[in-house]
Amino acid sequence: MPLVTVADILTLLLSLADAVLLGGAAGLAREVTWPVPARPTPPIFHAPKVGELALAAITALRPLDPPPDLGNLIAWLAEHQAAGLILRGPLTPHEQAAAIAAAERHALPLLLVADLTVLTDLERAITTLLREQRDLLQERLAQLQELQLHLAQATPSDPSLSLATLVTTLAALTNSPAALTGPPPALTFRYIRTPPPPQPPPLKGEGE
Repeated sequence: MPLVTVADILTLLLSLADAVLLGGAAGLAREVTWPVPARPTPPIFHAPKVGELALAAITALRPLDPPPDLGNLIAWLAEHQAAGLILRGPLTPHEQAAAIAAAERHALPLLLVADLTVLTDLERAITTLLREQRDLLQERLAQLQELQLHLAQATPSDPSLSLATLVTTLAALTNSPAALTGPPPALTFRYIRTPPPPQPPPLKGEGE
């Protein structure tokens, strides 16, 4: 199960800045491993690793010689199994149509952010979210190891070994449904929601 998906990044963008999913909705479940900003000179991206999320500003791409074709760029990112592309606009109607067609064809999410969005702030916010989720995973793994040790050392009469306690603990640690099936009592089910991580500081406009 991915720690952070493109859908999570889209939710983050919507909380920080004007953003819209232009195309590639079929790929929203792709895992995001790290944000990768475009370079100022060719090659604008080294071969991305699986799950990397590309960030670029169309105003920085147009002056390049030759300027990259958005459709070809999206196809290239999809070929290397990138998570998606965050693009700062504005786009011309022709650029937008070509980009949407490519994103839909390759199921690569294309997220458009407002032209005043500072991409370095956005990159920092995504990095913060990824690190928070990885830290949370490590914390839960440590708690699961502690539970495993407790189970190995406990006696059968220990009340903390009740099925309800075990299922509830696993559900809380994984933030997912936990079920135990078997002979009567037939099923124990518990679902725990954890509070959302703290929001990163708001993005600033370029003119600020």
